[in-house]
Amino acid sequence: MLTFPTDFPQPVIPEVESGSYKEDFKDSTVSSTTDANYKITRARASRLPGTWSYSWRGVPDADYKKLIDFWFAVGGTAGSFYFIPYYGPYAGVQKVVRFTAKGDWQPYTEGYRGSITFEEV
Repeated sequence: MLTFPTDFPQPVIPEVESGSYKEDFKDSTVSSTTDANYKITRARASRLPGTWSYSWRGVPDADYKKLIDFWFAVGGTAGSFYFIPYYGPYAGVQKVVRFTAKGDWQPYTEGYRGSITFEEV
């Protein structure tokens, strides 16, 4: 299985721009309310997969090409690969993920800007 390029630039996470990094975990709860107004809950699945979304600014042409080459190598959103989250409680912990989408990448004078979301498999 392939590994997301470890030499790809880390995203810049400014503290004032909360939209540049997001970590989320799915809720697997199934619930129903009885006639007596009691709520019954249970887990739908035994695991709760995570998602990690990052935004980048100023990615050089060579690194952007590396990202696109990797995108094609794993088959876009179809293939899974190893990824190590950059921030949060799972930073440094290898996960098996897939792309949810490549994101919207555009060239600017300082380099490419764009985002990627990784979904745990």
